[in-house]
Amino acid sequence: MEGIKNKPLAFCLNEPNPMIDIISKYLKEGANPTFRYQPDPLLHKDLAKIIIQQFESSAILRDTLPHLETLIVDHDYRLVAEYLAARKNHHSVALSLFGQMFSEKERSNPNKYRFEIAHSRFLDINSLHQKSNVIFTCNMDEIFSKNQERIIVWLQDDQYKDQLMTLIDVVGTKLGAFLEQQYDMPGLNAIVRQGIVRYWHLPNNIAVVSKRESSYKKGRFEKEQTNYKILLQKFGQQPLTLRDPENPKNKIVLQIAYPFAIIYDGYSDKRYALSLHIDATSLEEILLTEKDNAHRSSYLTHYRLLLDILYENGILWGDMSPRNILVDQREGVTTYTLLDFEKTHFLNQSASYNQRVEHCRGQICIEEMGVLCQYDEMLACFRGYFNPTEWDLTSNSLLPFVPRPDIFDILRGRGIEQINLGDYKTIDHSILAVRIPYNDPFTKSLVFPGHIGFKVEHYLSCAGYANAGDYDRKTTEILIAAKIHGCFEKVVRLLLFLANSVEIAYIKREFLDILSGGFSGNLAPPKQEIGNLINALDVFYQTRESGEAYRDLCARWLSDLQIGLGENGFF
Repeated sequence: MEGIKNKPLAFCLNEPNPMIDIISKYLKEGANPTFRYQPDPLLHKDLAKIIIQQFESSAILRDTLPHLETLIVDHDYRLVAEYLAARKNHHSVALSLFGQMFSEKERSNPNKYRFEIAHSRFLDINSLHQKSNVIFTCNMDEIFSKNQERIIVWLQDDQYKDQLMTLIDVVGTKLGAFLEQQYDMPGLNAIVRQGIVRYWHLPNNIAVVSKRESSYKKGRFEKEQTNYKILLQKFGQQPLTLRDPENPKNKIVLQIAYPFAIIYDGYSDKRYALSLHIDATSLEEILLTEKDNAHRSSYLTHYRLLLDILYENGILWGDMSPRNILVDQREGVTTYTLLDFEKTHFLNQSASYNQRVEHCRGQICIEEMGVLCQYDEMLACFRGYFNPTEWDLTSNSLLPFVPRPDIFDILRGRGIEQINLGDYKTIDHSILAVRIPYNDPFTKSLVFPGHIGFKVEHYLSCAGYANAGDYDRKTTEILIAAKIHGCFEKVVRLLLFLANSVEIAYIKREFLDILSGGFSGNLAPPKQEIGNLINALDVFYQTRESGEAYRDLCARWLSDLQIGLGENGFF
C-alpha cells in the first residue's frame, strides 16, 4: 500500500491494489445481502473500483476507509454512493449528518441519523410542500373507500402514532414522494425491485419496511390487510412457542409480522402497509447457502411443523415461500417470522387431507421449495402430501383442482384447451425436473436453474415489458427442451449468465445513479443486456423442436459469449 499511497487513484486500478480487495470484502460481508445473492466476484471488484475512483489520492481513501466500512458493513452499500455524492457536491447538511454518524460516540446507536439523512435527500428533491390533512381511523375500510386529498391512517399499534405524525409533519403532502425515495429491499431473485417494498427509518430511527399497493394486482393489497386481521383473531398478538420435534431442549417460536399501520395517501393516491423491520435471515437464503445436510433437514422439519400448524388452524397459505419466512437463531430458541399473506385462504375447520394435498400441489412445492431443495429433501419435507413417484401419469380423469398458473400458461402456450389428470402430472414432472437444484460436475457447486424464470420475469417487468410473464413460460419450455435434447446443463449455464448479466447491470446502474445525483429514481433498463437475454430466449424457444439444431445453437452461443465454467453458477 505504501507504494501507491500518494498516486492518483485513477492510475492505480490496473496495478495490484489492496484497497480493491479490502472494499470487495466489505461488500461481501455487508449488511445489504445483495452480494450474497449475487456473488459474482467481478461485481464486487467493479463496484470497489468505482468507489476508489471517487478519491483524489490513496491517502484520502485510506483516511476515509473506516467510514466506508461503517456504511457498508453496518448499513447499506448504497449509502456509500450517497455519501460520495455529498462529498463531490459539497453538500454541507448531508456531510454533517454523515459525520455525526461516523462519530465514535454514536456507534452504540448505528441507526441514528438514518432518518435525517433520508429527510435531507428528500428536501433536495422536494423543497416545497404544504401541511397535510391527516385523519386517524379505527375502521380499516376507510383506507380503501375514501379517495380524497388527505392522509388516512389506520393503526394496529398506537405507540407509533407520534412518530408517524412527526414524519407527516415534516414531509407534508409529499408523504408518498418520501416513501418512494427510500431504498428497495433486495430479494434473492429481485435484487433491484423498483419500488414495491422499501426499507427506511422513522424519525426516532426505528427501522421499518413499507409495502406499496401494486397497481398491477388489483384487490390483493386490501385482501392481505383483511387476512392479517383474521390471523390476529386466530393467533393473537403474542408469539406462539412450540417444542422442537428434533431437540426437546430447543424452543421454536412462531410469530407473524403484522403491519403496525395502513396508510392511504390521498395526495399521491397510494396505499402503504408499514411493518417493523426484523433483523433476521430468510429461510430462502439459508437453504441457498447451507451445505450441512443435518442443518438443512432441521430447517425443513421446522418448515413442515409450521405448515401443519397452519393446516390445523384452517389456513392455506399460498405464499408459504422460504423468502417469506425469516429465521432468527439464538441459543436454545429458533424464531420464525411469517410475512406476506396476499394469497391466503381460510377454512372454518382444520384443512382436510385432500385440501392439504391440493395445497401442496400448488406453488409452495415445485415453484417455491422445488427451486431450493433437492428431490429427496422435498419428498421428506412434504411426506404424505406430495410424492411425484406415486402419480398416475396415465389417468384420463378430469382435473379435480384448479391448475397451477405456470402449468396453465404452458398449456395455453401449447394451444391445449382440455387436459386430463395424467397429462397435467406429466407436465408437472417435466417442470420439477428442470427446477430442482443439481451439483455441477465441474465446479462441484449447486446450480439453481429454477431461479432463471424468476429473474427473467422480474427484470423484464422492471424494464416495462408487458409480456414478461410469457418469457417466464418460454424459459420453462426452453429448459424442458434442453433436458430432452441432452444439453440441459449447457443451456442453464447460458441462461444464468444472461439473466445475471441483466441483474449485475441493474445493480451497477443503481449505484452510479445514486453517485451522480444522490438518488437513483426510476432506473433506465440496461438495453444491451436485456436485448441479449430476449434474443436468446426467442431463438431457443423457436428452435426447441429440433434436437440437433438446438444443440448447435447452444454451442454457438456459449462460444460467442465465451462462457466457460465458474463457481456458484456464474461464468
